[in-house]
Amino acid sequence: MTGVTRLGDAAQSQTRDLRAAISALRAELEQLQERLANAQTDAATAVGADVAQLKSTIAALRGELERERALRDDAVREAQGARQAEAQQLKATIGTLREALDQAGHDAEERRREAGAAAKDEIAQLRYEAAKPEQRVVALLQDPEHQPIS
Repeated sequence: MTGVTRLGDAAQSQTRDLRAAISALRAELEQLQERLANAQTDAATAVGADVAQLKSTIAALRGELERERALRDDAVREAQGARQAEAQQLKATIGTLREALDQAGHDAEERRREAGAAAKDEIAQLRYEAAKPEQRVVALLQDPEHQPIS
């Protein structure tokens, strides 16, 4: 029985060794599962942080884009206002020039009428003087400036 006992002892020893190996493998498996869980948690945290950072960047870029759009819209409105102001100024200038032209035309017409009336008066005076040449000759002879040179 000694042989059987030895076989039984050897089997028990192998069973113990196998159980110890199984226990060690289970402990290693648990450690690996724990590491995996930690790695997953760390990865999820890192991804969450990256996502949060990307969302923050997107929000900042969106804000910057909105500011740029607002600046562009302001510039467009300002340019349109400037064009409208310039158009109004040109219209006012045109109106002023038209008024000045009308006034100049009116003044020129008035001067033309006055010159025409003065010309008519002069013509009438010349006709009157031409009708009485002897009186003119007498008047010229009496004028000391028109005396003959002796």
